[in-house]
Amino acid sequence: MLVTMTNKFEAANWDEHNYVETEDGGKLALVKVNYKYGGQIEGETESRSLLTYLADGSGTFVGTELFTGTIEGKKGTVVFQHAGTFDAEHIVDNWTLAPGTGTGELEGATGTGSFDMKMGTPSVEYTFTT
Repeated sequence: MLVTMTNKFEAANWDEHNYVETEDGGKLALVKVNYKYGGQIEGETESRSLLTYLADGSGTFVGTELFTGTIEGKKGTVVFQHAGTFDAEHIVDNWTLAPGTGTGELEGATGTGSFDMKMGTPSVEYTFTT
């Protein structure tokens, strides 16, 4: 089933540390973030992501995020796995619900999602397949 939803989220904290800087001005970083979600996906998460910055400030990321809350009214926990790109204007993210990670009413949950969000926008329309 393909579901399109608009959801709000905000970073409750952002703790980023560079662990490699390249000669051309790029860098590799680890970021720890807690997000708060509101809408059809409602809850809180704890995430870790690896970011690859190019010299121009654009880059890519991969990450995992432990979600606790409700998805379309079903309560539990599940892990989101992320892969995407970013630049000064947009974040593009493709994510999946990691197989076997659901608990409670989210046990057995499967799905994928994506979004293209303008930087600084507190809500985003997701395309979500379950």
